Amino acid sequence: MIDLLLEKFRDNTITRMEYEQLARIVNDPENEGEIKYWMKEHWDDLDTEDTGSESWDMESSFGEELDRLREKIRSSNEGKGNNNKGR
Repeated sequence: MIDLLLEKFRDNTITRMEYEQLARIVNDPENEGEIKYWMKEHWDDLDTEDTGSESWDMESSFGEELDRLREKIRSSNEGKGNNNKGR
């Protein structure tokens, strides 16, 4: 399920309901391993920094990418506003 939501987010085809579900999943520390696994599978498709450095550490890079994903989701939510208050 996480992989489908992440793919839809990446492709900008995610619905509002799916987006809210993804935000909950991404912010749950228990899902970090599965999200990092998906990121490893799709590493070439992600907007990542140069990994050519000899000192590049894959695990810390995936942690940084996960933080960037969380920030993108958070900022995307702020940009859309919260039109569902009181519903």
